[in-house]
Amino acid sequence: MSLVPALSMRSQVLFVAVMHAGVSFAQTVCSANCSSSIPSVQTGPVVGATNQIAYPGTGVMFVGGIANAEHQDFTVVGGRIYEWSMCDEDGGSYDADAVMSILNPATNTPLCHWRITGACAEGKIRYLAPANGVVRIMATNESCPDAVPICMINWRCVNCFQGTSNGCTTAPNGAFPTGAFTPSCSGKPETITASAADGTYSTVQLTAGTPTTFSATTNLLVYPTTSWITITNADASIIYGYWPNSRTFNPPYTGTYRFYTHYDQVEQGCGTWFGDHRAVRCGTYDPCTTVPIACDAEQTLYMQGTGSWANTACGATAGIERIFTYTPTVSGVHRLDVTNGTAPSTGIRYAWKPASLGCDANNWNCLGTVTGAIDQMNFSLSAGVPILILAQAVGPDPVWQRIALRCAIPQNQTCATAVPVSTYPATLTADARWTSGSSALPCLSNGARVLWYKASGLCGTVTANTCGSDGNTYLGVYAGTCAALTEVACNDNATTGPCSGTLQSSVSWSATEGTEYFIAVANPALGLQSSVVLTITEPDSDGNGIGDACEASVGLRAALDGPYSTATGLMSDGLRTQGLLPLTEPYTALGYPHVLGGGETTSPAVLAVTGADAIVDWVLVELRSTLTPSTVVASRSALLQRDGDVVGVDGLSAVRFPVLAGPYHVALRHRNHLGVMTASAVDLASSPGVIDLKLAATAVHGTLPRRERTGAFPAWVLWGGDVNFDRSVKYTGTGNDRDPVLTTIGGAVPTTTVAPVYLGQDVNLDGAVRYTGGANDRDPILQSIGGAVPTATRLEQLP
Repeated sequence: MSLVPALSMRSQVLFVAVMHAGVSFAQTVCSANCSSSIPSVQTGPVVGATNQIAYPGTGVMFVGGIANAEHQDFTVVGGRIYEWSMCDEDGGSYDADAVMSILNPATNTPLCHWRITGACAEGKIRYLAPANGVVRIMATNESCPDAVPICMINWRCVNCFQGTSNGCTTAPNGAFPTGAFTPSCSGKPETITASAADGTYSTVQLTAGTPTTFSATTNLLVYPTTSWITITNADASIIYGYWPNSRTFNPPYTGTYRFYTHYDQVEQGCGTWFGDHRAVRCGTYDPCTTVPIACDAEQTLYMQGTGSWANTACGATAGIERIFTYTPTVSGVHRLDVTNGTAPSTGIRYAWKPASLGCDANNWNCLGTVTGAIDQMNFSLSAGVPILILAQAVGPDPVWQRIALRCAIPQNQTCATAVPVSTYPATLTADARWTSGSSALPCLSNGARVLWYKASGLCGTVTANTCGSDGNTYLGVYAGTCAALTEVACNDNATTGPCSGTLQSSVSWSATEGTEYFIAVANPALGLQSSVVLTITEPDSDGNGIGDACEASVGLRAALDGPYSTATGLMSDGLRTQGLLPLTEPYTALGYPHVLGGGETTSPAVLAVTGADAIVDWVLVELRSTLTPSTVVASRSALLQRDGDVVGVDGLSAVRFPVLAGPYHVALRHRNHLGVMTASAVDLASSPGVIDLKLAATAVHGTLPRRERTGAFPAWVLWGGDVNFDRSVKYTGTGNDRDPVLTTIGGAVPTTTVAPVYLGQDVNLDGAVRYTGGANDRDPILQSIGGAVPTATRLEQLP
């Protein structure tokens, strides 16, 4: 004799062992939940026929209007599960004091019974037949005398199957889906199919000993009736059970099982509903395993079982929960739609809160409880603020609903509300509802639905595309004002670029710095909901977000007093020829605080160049504020050539800055020469050419900021001798520039030479430090302060 393993049910289940014909067993075999005190009414004669029902392979259930103390015999097959019920949920009915008994069919001797004293909530008689035989079930009512027909008990054999391949395992169209479904056992109901094909079953891969709940709900679009389920082994040779709606099943082996959904047999026969929703659930559920939700992308919620939270703020019981995550791309009223589903009295409650408040049962903003198949709930969200959306079943019974998040309509549907863009490359996304139209525009279809963007700070060759957008998009670029737009570029269906050959669009145009451009993304279909992606790019070789053609670029020419020769008009490149020039700029190490720069490096190839373009040394170029010249807006280390050209680290190009071109004061500084700055701001956006600081005509800031050198090649040069890089030249006194030179050579023997070196004390940049003799570094200091008065000081004329 075998007992069925305990299964999880909505009501407590009573398990009993039943006598088979030809098999003897003791009274003690009955379950402890079954009363051993048999009612006296059952000890008398058994009234009614002892019909033996064979059920010839159809699996049809028996429903009886049984008079008091009548019985029914059932032929059972070994290894099958049988269940008898008077419960309403199984199609039965009963009066108070109803009793169902199990008897020995050979002697009509009652062995065990189950009494209903109130609601049908205590359980049902279930039996796992250990062998082929006959079982007798008798229904009685203790408040009625024997054989009084008006005391009726309707009862049903819930799963009395006899056939091995017919009955409720009939599925002429085979498996759907075709492959076996393996649940993740996350504790959440997992959908096998949201709409089962007609006449099919589903296969599920289960693990022995892992209780798994099988559930089915009927698609209300087909027919409003109960879905029934049957669970079998892999080839349907063994039927493990047949129940309405759902049941938890403890798999006896690891492998594949079949999951059938079908009609209520009494009403329709044993067939499969088209559209049934099939789901399984196993494992421990963590509600904070969130799922991203996108605008207008429908999600099917299948809810069954007990969850973790009692969200009392919204009045919800601890039904199972689902959490979705969403980050709005636009502020405004969003709407959560329930588009379809079952309509139980319990339903699903919805709520939301900012994700920053954490995933738990607290602080939810309640949206409402949906018990019908269609509903709408509005709530306001802010762009860029992530939220959590909670769906919580009110009760543990199966319920499913289909939801969709309808996002706020973007506000930039007119030119006047265009979204500003100023940093590139820019990728902008929007969940477009395409609910409004614009007047006819050049390039765009008449009445097209449009999203507008306003791009500034563009210059040079610019490209824009809608690659990655949904649906069909047009793309237009306009200059001017919203009241008077002029078409610059237009495209429908790209023929070049990354989305060539699609319904997306791509354009390019030559942008003028300082001009605002209006960019319109359009779709001709009113009511279409789609995701829009707009990407705007311009050449940006340094990747700083400012297009190369928009960046401030400076052409400078200057000469340093120390290495400059009026006989040749060139500066000495002695540091370079001796291999003393560093590949990395020296100013950071000197404590100079670069702004948007620093750490510049060059290459050996640049330092290998000879002739007039040979590199003399590293210099500093600063862009200073027009209104406050003492404020450095950007600074870069650059290279100075023998002929005076100041170039970038590639040895060729002008010096570029990661700021937009415009008016700036331009300053040039060196590690042992005094810096010079233009007297007025220079508009670098207007192609100023080269600022030649060697020319007297180039106005510079301050009093005598440069030194005049005469000769065959006269020039105005930067004052030399600022050995300690403190923005002044001093021969005597505290912090003077002469003492460091003397200290470097040793002090005691002033005729000593220290070489080769790359030091600030090397004022003439010849790679050696000398205090006396030819080409010494003391005399340039004395000359810069005036010579005749050694106590004088020369100050740098930078604010």
